[in-house]
Amino acid sequence: GTSDNIWSNGANWSGCDNGGVPENGDTLIFPAAAANTTNTNDLIGLNLNEIIITGGSYSLSGNALTLTPLSPYAIELLSNAITYNIPTTISAASGSKYIVSSGTSNAINSNITLAMAGADINFTAGAAPEDLSILGSISGNAANVNFASGGSGLVTINNAAPNTFTTSAYVQASGDAHISCGTSTCFGNSANDLNLFDEVTLDIKNPTTNIANTIIFLGSLQANVTFNSSSTISGDLVLTNNVQFETTANASVNING
Repeated sequence: GTSDNIWSNGANWSGCDNGGVPENGDTLIFPAAAANTTNTNDLIGLNLNEIIITGGSYSLSGNALTLTPLSPYAIELLSNAITYNIPTTISAASGSKYIVSSGTSNAINSNITLAMAGADINFTAGAAPEDLSILGSISGNAANVNFASGGSGLVTINNAAPNTFTTSAYVQASGDAHISCGTSTCFGNSANDLNLFDEVTLDIKNPTTNIANTIIFLGSLQANVTFNSSSTISGDLVLTNNVQFETTANASVNING
């Protein structure tokens, strides 16, 4: 914003036809040249199309909102050191929607609720060293939940509260993604199957982690699972390609699915 850090101040925006204030259906763009990169949504019940952040070091917080994307993208983090702190519901009846990071040190700290029973949601980091950290919880339902990258980008799932989301098909990791899992509920409800495709790397970080999901290794290239601390996989393992399991120093793994 050019005036202060409050969304309801029309002086902070350009291109809005609602007295300068964002309204339902708008796409909000946060540019690199903004004077206030730490700002607050003080509007109630906002239902937007998309949020695009092109400048670095933004921190967005405030009241909960809904995103109902017309394009494939819901949230685009297109620079570095962006923190998204707004509790958000993503609503879609069909298609595939994306939360994407094409920078480094970008984080979704708020809770995400999926109202997407007929649609897919994709949490995607670009090519390494680009990354995306998901630190809030994910709840609700989607057809498929995908964690992916454009080439070895890092997606960190370290939800402070349990992920409870369910899928009507599966959870998937693909695209040479490097997935860092820090909790037992990284992949939502334990009834969700987790499909790992080809050269995905899955790092298990927390000593209390117990992955209860069925893990299915798919594709023709070797997947890698690394245990950085002593952990447990209590879900079933289904192997259709080569998999390398390894532990770091002083780590052990219990596989009892």
